[in-house]
Amino acid sequence: MRYDAIIVGSGFAGNLLGWILAECGWRVLIVDREEHPRFAIGESSTPLGDMLLERLADHYGLTALKPLARWGTCRQALPQLRVGKKRGFSYFQHLPGKPFADTPAHDHSLMVAASASDASSDLHWMRSDVDAWLYQQACQAGCAGRLGVEVINLQRDGAGWTLTAQDRAEQGGEIEQWECREFIDATGSSDVAVRYLGLNDASERLLTRTGCLFGHFRGVAGFADWLEEHGLADASPIFNPDDAAQHHLLGNAWMWMLRFVDGTTSVGFVQPTSQWGTFGDLACKSARMDAWQILLARYPSIYDLMH
Repeated sequence: MRYDAIIVGSGFAGNLLGWILAECGWRVLIVDREEHPRFAIGESSTPLGDMLLERLADHYGLTALKPLARWGTCRQALPQLRVGKKRGFSYFQHLPGKPFADTPAHDHSLMVAASASDASSDLHWMRSDVDAWLYQQACQAGCAGRLGVEVINLQRDGAGWTLTAQDRAEQGGEIEQWECREFIDATGSSDVAVRYLGLNDASERLLTRTGCLFGHFRGVAGFADWLEEHGLADASPIFNPDDAAQHHLLGNAWMWMLRFVDGTTSVGFVQPTSQWGTFGDLACKSARMDAWQILLARYPSIYDLMH
């Protein structure tokens, strides 16, 4: 079967591009090795990202997309999506072995507002919800979808492309082949393009040389409540520090906390790649669990939040 475009990658960008192209009258196929819903990070929006979403929605007539750009409109129009309120950024500096402490001048904390009100604020997107919703919108606009397949070949074919994929559901799964005029690698890692087109992989130059250990958790306490209980709360904060992309600064490492409406909190430790080697083989689940507990134990206030 021949398409105007085949997009490999059914994440945020791939689905949104497929939706746009379908609205423009293109025949589009979206291909991905995984199914929806699936876990992903990259959950926190920014004012620039919100502005771009709104412009895309207006330019291409994507009426259903525009509410996704703001907390107020998203909660009203898309209540089924798990999102979090992001009024800005909050930062708290911790010292190993000591509870968080601050001064009247806020020498160890910083609040950075990004939105003037709750209604206009940015969001945290639960990617399993939002990516699946974007895929659904793309399909409703006319995209075909083929999930759960592994790309096993990509060839230039005259003025177009031929893509071959195999079903991952079982050993020796069915092999399918499609043709297209335009091929788009939206995998994020450019994995398919690099593997089959002989391109140079220049991603090494973009690496930050850091690694993170992360997950989604239930029952994480709010830091605003912790500050209140310990007499450290600001008498008139510009916004709730939990309604933010919350950063806990830990020397040369840091932790994020992003809170969602259903009580889920996305939490991750980030530190230089070289430091993770001290925890052993992190491909092993038990090693990851041990590393997590060791890191929590170093910072009493964060330990309180997580327990």
